[in-house]
Amino acid sequence: RKKWQTSSANEFGRTMQGVGKTRPEEDKVEGTDTMHLIKKCDIPKDKKITYARFCSDIRPQKAETHRTRLTAGGDRLDYEGKTSTDTAGLETIKIHINSTISQKNAKYMCIDIGNMYLNTKLLSPEYMRIHIDLIPEEIQYEYNTKEYADKDGYVYMEVTGAIYGLAQSGYLANQDLIKNLATFGYHPVKRTPGLWKHKTRRTTFTLVVDDFGVQYFNKEDADHLINSIEANYPVKTDWTGSKYIGIDLDWNYNKKEVKLSMKGYVKKALKEYQHKAPTKPFDAPTKYHKPEFGQKVQYERVDESKQLSPKQIKTIQEVCGKFLYTSRAIDNTMQHALNELCIAATKGTQETQAALEYFLNYCATHPEAEIIYRASEMILTIDSDAAYQVASKSRSRASGYHYLGNLDGKLFNG
Repeated sequence: RKKWQTSSANEFGRTMQGVGKTRPEEDKVEGTDTMHLIKKCDIPKDKKITYARFCSDIRPQKAETHRTRLTAGGDRLDYEGKTSTDTAGLETIKIHINSTISQKNAKYMCIDIGNMYLNTKLLSPEYMRIHIDLIPEEIQYEYNTKEYADKDGYVYMEVTGAIYGLAQSGYLANQDLIKNLATFGYHPVKRTPGLWKHKTRRTTFTLVVDDFGVQYFNKEDADHLINSIEANYPVKTDWTGSKYIGIDLDWNYNKKEVKLSMKGYVKKALKEYQHKAPTKPFDAPTKYHKPEFGQKVQYERVDESKQLSPKQIKTIQEVCGKFLYTSRAIDNTMQHALNELCIAATKGTQETQAALEYFLNYCATHPEAEIIYRASEMILTIDSDAAYQVASKSRSRASGYHYLGNLDGKLFNG
């Protein structure tokens, strides 16, 4: 309760006009004036009022580890303007990381913008309500929220900043960032979403919302980028470049290699789904089905096991979603199994459930996958293969693997 009260009070303070009148100076939180209290009778009649909700998480890489984020219900509001923003894809990010370890004197660092959304103003205000029971005591005391509550106990907010949850927030914040960094010579690269460069300096970076993965060649260039961002936003820097978009990066510039992993992700996911470790190791993500050699006709396998309940099917879909990111980011040995599970989940059976258990046993046996990028000539190599009628409904399967190596083909990168 104490952690929740402090964390949520900090979030209210950030989005309002600050909090901490009774706190020590170092614990006070500065406000962004994203929203302020308003009485219901003062809200324009033509404006819809939406709800507020809270998202809480533990973020070890942040200065404030126990985070609560206040979001607005954008699904209840009308907005017909632009909403999409360019974000760096995993392929772009991985190539950027590989190019860093492959270039002489290149280094990697991470930058995190604080309050990127909250420092952006909306084109017109929106309105939301929060029940007074969900407002922490410290905020109630500092802002006298009871004075603004209606007879049902709801407190109303006029939102003038790009608070999380609004459809337009991401686009407006991104446009502000583009405009602000352009004055210092930084701009997005054409035809490669999420990749940025400077007009004269060698600095490049990938951008995912408010997270920067920066490749630089000297400290002066890195400081120039930091100072350019700090002109408009609070900034947190990680000179070791040890974590970006949830991926742990272990740089060894002397050996000219970098290891990518997601420490603890699989173990945390297995705990979430209460999966017990197997008594024997599972070294493949799917069960091997031996073909009938010598048989003239290879008949497809037909699953005649019992249908699963909607709740069981939903669980399979949730598991697939949970492991999809780590499979794309780090452990691509999972992808075949996840693809099979996703296809089978819509009409899930006991056999699908057994396949899920088999997959989770594999994850429990090998929870900490790593891939290694080594300095290379960055020559794109592609291996591909196909298998005929190996999937259900007599479908065939094709798959490929691409990596960046050398001309002689001997250097294999993860």
